Amino acid sequence: MNTVVVSGRLGADPRITIFDNGGKSASFNIAITERGYKKQDGTEVPEKTDWIRIETGRSGIAGVIEKYLKKGSFVVIEGKLRNREWEKDGVKQYLTVVSIENLELGPKNGEGNSIPPPEVEEPKPVKQTPNTPARNTEFSAPPVQYEQEDDLPF
Repeated sequence: MNTVVVSGRLGADPRITIFDNGGKSASFNIAITERGYKKQDGTEVPEKTDWIRIETGRSGIAGVIEKYLKKGSFVVIEGKLRNREWEKDGVKQYLTVVSIENLELGPKNGEGNSIPPPEVEEPKPVKQTPNTPARNTEFSAPPVQYEQEDDLPF
């Protein structure tokens, strides 16, 4: 199975190519940063950033990238690893890229994407009665309450 999921921020505006037939492709790099930390013996391990090349030849995804992504945008990408190989001055060159299958845009946070986050309805408080067991609300979601319906879709 050739599936990879990566998330990070764009290091520059995406490069969009428009073809004569109206099709589009897009490519960009994202930064994936591993935070620094201190070992038990006091040794500092510095922050490390890797750059991942992302590409798509699918016009629909390229259109979304063109419209909504810019330098600093946060994305989550599911795709396939593809290897490129060429020769330059007699030396073989290699590049591994992620070919996009699915793209998820991150929330707007000042810089980044221009798509507003989805509106989330606040959970309604549950009335506790003597017969309702107490629950730890710190770690559990509110109980789901269903309305009875006669016309079930299945």
